[in-house]
Amino acid sequence: MGQLLEALKGIAIPSSAEQVVREADVAYSKRAETASYIDHLEVKIKNLEAELEQLRADKGIPKEGGGLEFDSHKGIYHESSTGLNYCPKCLADKKRSPLKVERHGWQCGVCGSWYGNPDNPPRVISRGPRGPKGWMGA
Repeated sequence: MGQLLEALKGIAIPSSAEQVVREADVAYSKRAETASYIDHLEVKIKNLEAELEQLRADKGIPKEGGGLEFDSHKGIYHESSTGLNYCPKCLADKKRSPLKVERHGWQCGVCGSWYGNPDNPPRVISRGPRGPKGWMGA
């Protein structure tokens, strides 16, 4: 017997009203179950968020964004607090891999991607004209 019917026990009510009270009891019971389930899920979400934060801390992965800014001129991510640059390809795979500084750019030690420094491009050496009197035309 539901809570509402229990409260009305001993009071004479018409049978049509009793049916409505039964339906209200069922609806109330389902609502209470749903609210309890929602509370359970909210606790579970909080626990999973805490677990995720702990895993990020253990792996050295910061929260979303993590202080990185995309440098569209260079095509890489930069962390101003440390001065390090990070591989965009690895970040897309949820890895935070610092780039190694090379002579004319940066290279990722994890995936091997290379990013050229537009401010320091390699020098192009001209070897003279090509054609009938060029390289092998003599």
